[in-house]
Amino acid sequence: MTRVDSAGLMPHWIVIDNNSTDRTPEIASRYANVLPLQYLFEPEPGKNRALNRAIEDAELGEIVVFSDDDVTPEPAWLQSIAESAQTLIDVDVFGGRVEIRWPDVRVPGWAKSPSLSRWAFGEHHLNDEPCEYPALRYPCGPNFWIRRRVLEDGMRYDESVGPRPQNRIMGSETSFLMRLRREGYRVWYWPSARVEHRIQPGLITPSGIRLKAASNGRWMPRVQGPKPLAIYRCCRTVWYLYRATALGWSSARLAASYFFLSTDQRVLRMVDGTRRVHYNLECLRLAWSASPEWINEDSRAS
Repeated sequence: MTRVDSAGLMPHWIVIDNNSTDRTPEIASRYANVLPLQYLFEPEPGKNRALNRAIEDAELGEIVVFSDDDVTPEPAWLQSIAESAQTLIDVDVFGGRVEIRWPDVRVPGWAKSPSLSRWAFGEHHLNDEPCEYPALRYPCGPNFWIRRRVLEDGMRYDESVGPRPQNRIMGSETSFLMRLRREGYRVWYWPSARVEHRIQPGLITPSGIRLKAASNGRWMPRVQGPKPLAIYRCCRTVWYLYRATALGWSSARLAASYFFLSTDQRVLRMVDGTRRVHYNLECLRLAWSASPEWINEDSRAS
């Protein structure tokens, strides 16, 4: 077990129980005797709903750190976070480094492909020195922190996306961070604040990564909007035909992936095809339902 150095700091730990069926209440109660820990319960399923509950009801400090239950921080993690806030006093949003910790099972070759490491497994490293995030890059969900005043400005998580028992769509923290940047908040990378993301064995199976790919594909239209925008604005009928054709082509790519003899190539092609299929399906669904994400084009990232 990692012991995080909190010397000179006054961290306050918040556990949000999103209607769990395990021993979370018991364990939280046990550690409340040795840590300044606040336990909250959110009965409605959905990670973003739980996060918003914590924002509303928890006792928040000046710096609010977000992480996950499958993360192992390095001992200097909190000290590095404090250093970032003290050094960059005019910055409100920060992201740290995330490294992958593989499970104690055989890891297939396809899982170590650079094309998967960032979006599927959460690996995150921009630079060896602190730097401002470039356009279209954002901190990773298991390791970012903000000043409390950001939340006092009314910023909240989008409850239509994020982990949930059913109808899961990726983009929980990224959609939140994208909105912060659109609102003018500066975002900086602080590499010395490091955590390890523990990958669950089920994610490095073909079925596990396929579900992840589908969730990722569904989220992308909410970021990019109804591409190609020129056709969408000019003639919706032509756009529907274009997107239906793209769906047919991506479905053919997915079907063809199963004929590759190499296991690694077969899975990687399957992942790519799955993302494309669900991207196009979500495009059509959002356009058909006249979703607000599409109507308010100015609300999306450029």
